[in-house]
Amino acid sequence: MDFKKLLLTIAVVLASTGISVAQQSKSDKSVEFRPNWNLQLQGGASYTLGEAKRSELAKLMSPTAHLSAGYKFHHMLGVRVGVSGWQSKGGAVLVGQTYKFNHLQGSADLMLDLTSAFGGFNHRRVANVYLFAGVGVVG
Repeated sequence: MDFKKLLLTIAVVLASTGISVAQQSKSDKSVEFRPNWNLQLQGGASYTLGEAKRSELAKLMSPTAHLSAGYKFHHMLGVRVGVSGWQSKGGAVLVGQTYKFNHLQGSADLMLDLTSAFGGFNHRRVANVYLFAGVGVVG
């Protein structure tokens, strides 16, 4: 099975999986932060900056995928590791051709929840602002 079919199969399985979420009463004031895991699967397109002509920009678009797992161990702090990549394309103006190559990227991040840092933990908050600091490698 080629990589595209495998990725599509994984995406369909994840999309068809039912999610059940246990909720605590909104009137209960005793809600506390509990450490938790998260998993992200993303897909999209990447564009490689290169020497291609403007008329060939669409030829440098490539599929890409990203998988990361994180652990939030404090209401303000968490860690995340991820891997991404797939295909890329480049272009050379002098010879007038494009070329393909595969790549893989790994990353490790420390996540700081700025909203909880300044506003405290709130289980009813709809969105949080995060600051990420980390390292990555690509090959």
